[in-house]
Amino acid sequence: MTTKTKNRRRPTLPTFGEVVPGEGGRLGAIMRGALVGGVRQPDYAIIVPELPTVSLQWGEYGKEVPNCNSLTDGLAN
Repeated sequence: MTTKTKNRRRPTLPTFGEVVPGEGGRLGAIMRGALVGGVRQPDYAIIVPELPTVSLQWGEYGKEVPNCNSLTDGLAN
């Protein structure tokens, strides 16, 4: 899907939460590209994959791990 503007073709994105054809997921967000050396990088889309729900064990379930008890700071954990 594209639209033509001043001899350039721009992609036409679905609305947030809709499936992005050919990408295997739904449009979650549009992110502004980083500023690298004073040059703005291209914006990009976050695609939320549609995967089957699975349950995985992670960490030391049932054991207290020192300094890993933050409910809001995953990096600290």
